[in-house]
Amino acid sequence: MDLFSPLRLYTAAAASGLPAPFPMFGGLLPNSAAAATAASMAMPLFNFQPTQVAQVCETLEESGDIDRLGRFLWSLPVNPAVCEALNKNESILRARALVAFHCGNYRELYHILESHKFTKASHAKLQAMWLEAHYQEVRNCDLFLKNA
Repeated sequence: MDLFSPLRLYTAAAASGLPAPFPMFGGLLPNSAAAATAASMAMPLFNFQPTQVAQVCETLEESGDIDRLGRFLWSLPVNPAVCEALNKNESILRARALVAFHCGNYRELYHILESHKFTKASHAKLQAMWLEAHYQEVRNCDLFLKNA
């Protein structure tokens, strides 16, 4: 018995020009309807307000669980409208900067810090990350040159 995933069946049917099989919708759907259905299934609705996402970010940041914070941020939708709304919130931006710093992605950290205005309450922490990131970059460059 050969089992195929629905995606594999859909891809094969679309490539051959046949209607795609979707048993959950009563059998075969025309390609345009199947594509629309697949697209709507691929992007789940985002039912949280930016303030709710910010509260989760703040809680995870305060707990010091940066790995979990990173996984949470990666799980957020990539929909441009949602991203735009989320990237206007200082707590979410600060969380993104913190994750970038801990991952050693200093270019992303600098981009976040340079392209947004933060309140004074965040300045000390963000400034410390900025300085430490520059120190780590110089240190890594020095180690590289010594080993070359």
